[in-house]
Amino acid sequence: MSTHTIELSDAQFDFIQRTVRAGDFRDAREVLDEALRLLEIRQGVETDHIAIMRAELQKGFDDYEAGRFIDLGTREKRAAYFEGVNRRGIERLAKESGESRD
Repeated sequence: MSTHTIELSDAQFDFIQRTVRAGDFRDAREVLDEALRLLEIRQGVETDHIAIMRAELQKGFDDYEAGRFIDLGTREKRAAYFEGVNRRGIERLAKESGESRD
């Protein structure tokens, strides 16, 4: 293992020192190891989320191209659509609460 020098801000250095003093880690090396491990995990999760979002966007584009969409271009169309969503939601909640009482 080679040794490298990095520059830390005073706030970063103080945070590392407080973390070690709190007993969570034996030394600064362990703090940095954990920070890098968490960064690797976060980047992997973000990469996964981006792939999922791209796939979902592609589904939306494909649906649009195939004509599978609802035109909500006017105030009246939007109002009617969301009234229907609201009504179906209320009906579903009423049904679910009725089923839970049995």
